[in-house]
Amino acid sequence: MPVSCGSCTLCCTLLEVSEIGKARLAPCPKLRQGVPGCSVYNSRPGACRGFACLWLESQSRANPSDHMGLEMRPDVSHVVMGPPRLPDRTRLYVHVDPAFPDAWKKGRVGEYLRWLVDERGIELHVFIGEEEKRIKGELMLTGTAQEFAELDAA
Repeated sequence: MPVSCGSCTLCCTLLEVSEIGKARLAPCPKLRQGVPGCSVYNSRPGACRGFACLWLESQSRANPSDHMGLEMRPDVSHVVMGPPRLPDRTRLYVHVDPAFPDAWKKGRVGEYLRWLVDERGIELHVFIGEEEKRIKGELMLTGTAQEFAELDAA
């Protein structure tokens, strides 16, 4: 059975889609008005076609006990996680709805992210509006995307 986003469209607002000139933190112009979903779903950009958040990815796992609960779905948790980056899956991008800036620290999402950092050694890149936090172990750095781009280039 195919897995669906259902009524969730948070990634369509929080994430950049350069193929169509959609900026981060801006609602996609292809979102349907009044009914959740994409107006060009069958011909959506490759970046959208290839993206699956961790919640959606978890729903296709063979063992139902490995599925993330509804409370982790982005439109419920206000957090879009993933997918993990780098071949060894050691980095996770976390995009937080700026209307709920502390959502990434709360409930099941907060517990899961703490577990990833503490037990799995995952590096988190948390985006909240224009701010970015990078967390690895006990270290947390906060800055803007521009500041981190300059730091990464150095």
